[in-house]
Amino acid sequence: MKKLFITIFLLTCSLFAQDWDGGFRIDFVGIDRNISGSNNFLFKAIPSSFHLTAGYDLSNSFKTEVRAGYCGVANYRGMEAGLYLHYLMLKDLYLLSGLNIHANINDPTPGYYPTTFYLFCIGSGYKITKYTSIEIEYSVPLDDDKLSFKMAGYKTPLFVNGEKVVADRLTGILKIGVGFNWSF
Repeated sequence: MKKLFITIFLLTCSLFAQDWDGGFRIDFVGIDRNISGSNNFLFKAIPSSFHLTAGYDLSNSFKTEVRAGYCGVANYRGMEAGLYLHYLMLKDLYLLSGLNIHANINDPTPGYYPTTFYLFCIGSGYKITKYTSIEIEYSVPLDDDKLSFKMAGYKTPLFVNGEKVVADRLTGILKIGVGFNWSF
């Protein structure tokens, strides 16, 4: 029993010795779409994404981060939640990857359909100061074929002359942002 208490004590001391941090992010968002067979890239010159963040340092090289917030550009508007892993390459430069869940909100705009979809995210960041970082991230939908019909407002694929027709397909999402974090 004594060994169990010592083990629990050592594990909790080790767990709480790591850094926890929290903060927020503001992103400029660009959407890469394929509309009726032609590529279309839309980038908002105003911040169009806001997320609250909470992170935990797993080691000197790895950190996990949870992000929850709102993102809104064109037909891509709604709440998001994501889980990210940061890998510190150099002193202030890191790579990130993760999974983001986006829930489009109901909107009467034509060609807009409320749906929930998953995105795989990859990117890089740079710590400007202890509390401030900049990031660039690119997200790719995991089920873009199903998503494209929902984004175009159709519940099932459309077929014309036996071929599937896609009116609006989300190819990817580019985010460039600034983050502010504080340790606690």
